[in-house]
Formats: sequence, structure tokens, C-alpha cells
Amino acid sequence: MPYFRKYYYDDYMSLYQLNNLEMGLLGSAYGLLGLFSYTLGGILADKFAPKRLLILSLILTGLGGFLHLYLTSLNALLFIYGLWGVTSLLTFWPPLMKIIRTLASSEQQARAYGIFEGGRGLVSAIHFSKQIPSG
Repeated sequence: MPYFRKYYYDDYMSLYQLNNLEMGLLGSAYGLLGLFSYTLGGILADKFAPKRLLILSLILTGLGGFLHLYLTSLNALLFIYGLWGVTSLLTFWPPLMKIIRTLASSEQQARAYGIFEGGRGLVSAIHFSKQIPSG
């Protein structure tokens, strides 16, 4: 969800009546909180059950999406993007990587990560191929 502003840049600016500087602030809020989130995420994933962190992440990211529908001021959007910086980068990616690591033996780790990333790439390619206008 934090990437809506990137995929639909002009429409997003028009809908929320934002300028380029304000769009940059949204990215900065996400990125700055994401920077600290990545740093602490591994520690958090080691202290708490990764499955519970993933569930918490999905619920809070979804809540941010619902707030995004109704709260449209710049300050509200900054809060939402900051929330997404925490929920998608602190409580999602590090626990997900830990789960993938624990699913494979030490000899099969590279294969497990390769399958995961290959699957993500395949889904992304299919998704974006449907967005290209034909003709």
C-alpha cells in the first residue's frame, strides 16, 4: 500500500491535492521510519514469534489502508505513511525472512530464498504485464 503514491503519482497528487514536495514528504516519512524499522526488525523477530509479528503487520497495514480512505489531510497521510514504514518494514520483512530461513536446512537456505524471490518476481511480472495497454 505505501507504493500507491508511486504507481499512480499524478492521479494521487490530484486526488489528495498534493504537490511534488508533499509527495516527497510522504516518501520521506515512510523511508525514515523504515530505516529505523529495518535496524530493529531483526532483534524484534528474534524476541517474538515471527508468525504473530506477521499477523500484527498485516492487520496494522490494512488498518492504515482503511485510514487512507477517510483521512486525506497531509498530516494524516504523513502519519499513515509513517505507520506503513513501521508495519511493513519492522514487523513484516524481518519475521518473513526468519520464517523462510527456518523452513530450510542450512544446506537448502539459498534454494529457499531463491524460490521465494523467484515467486515474487513471477507474480510481479504477471501483475505488471496486465497493466500494459495493448495495441
